[in-house]
Amino acid sequence: MHRVTLIPGEGIGPEVAGAACRIVEAAGVNIEWERVEALPVQERRGDSYLHTEWVESIRRNRVALKGSITTPIAEGPPSLNVALRKAHDLGGTASTTEFAHAVLRALEARAVPRPIPAASR
Repeated sequence: MHRVTLIPGEGIGPEVAGAACRIVEAAGVNIEWERVEALPVQERRGDSYLHTEWVESIRRNRVALKGSITTPIAEGPPSLNVALRKAHDLGGTASTTEFAHAVLRALEARAVPRPIPAASR
């Protein structure tokens, strides 16, 4: 069983994150989702807007799936994405492609055949 931090996000984030979770579960990957919520935009002030709960959960689980989060365009604290990268000493973030490859690797580890792309048929 793998434990993964799930930050559903805001706007379309929860819908997209939910769909990603369903895809992973349909693939048969054994994941326990540890759900942590984003602070509402109006509560993001100063250095405290990055949840300690997020940082601790991601450090503990070593992997996270984050939905879309509003980034106000204004001066002030860095975006939540930048703050998360700095908190975890990451130069960048995993892309959707990397996530898909991770799911495929997990499937291969379970000896489940990979789907054949339509162009190869």
